[in-house]
Amino acid sequence: MSDHHHITVTAQYDKDGTELEPEVKFECRGNDDAPCHIYPDCGCEAWEEGHEQQHPYTHHQTCWMSDWFEAGAHNYDGEDRDDMSDCSIPAGMNRSGPIEPTFEDEYIAWQFKEAVPTGAASVIQGERP
Repeated sequence: MSDHHHITVTAQYDKDGTELEPEVKFECRGNDDAPCHIYPDCGCEAWEEGHEQQHPYTHHQTCWMSDWFEAGAHNYDGEDRDDMSDCSIPAGMNRSGPIEPTFEDEYIAWQFKEAVPTGAASVIQGERP
């Protein structure tokens, strides 16, 4: 996959400083000719090999992953993932960058392409208000 799939994670807190589910924004910077914008124009949940014979692939304005992220059907899979969190995003994470997505049949697993720079935890991990 190319570098046109980006995620921005923003830590969220309530008025008492209790951490909430983080905000995750997915952005595809590919154009209509990007491979992720070319998929069958049907309502099928899965595209098996040979699917294009019944439902030809067409160009779309949106990436096929957009709906998955909007529906919350994604899970962070980086080395620092938090297995106790529903979304696996570490507490206090504030980070943005290109991702490496993997389709896992029922959701999209993703991780940032760049490793966390040594000594950069203060930039990546948010502090509670």
